[in-house]
Amino acid sequence: MKVRFLTPMATASDSFDQDEVRDLPQVQASQLIAAGIAEAVQPAADPRKLGFRRPASAASAS
Repeated sequence: MKVRFLTPMATASDSFDQDEVRDLPQVQASQLIAAGIAEAVQPAADPRKLGFRRPASAASAS
């Protein structure tokens, strides 16, 4: 799960800067979100999937 850190944080094995985005295991991410240290980040929409699709009838007519 991707999270964005709201505050800087350091652990024995790693450190995180404010506004840094990391992909963390679900359990760890949930604990950080519950503690108010991080917030969930929604994945950005794939720009290739934002286009409009032609109706099937229009596609077959060409």
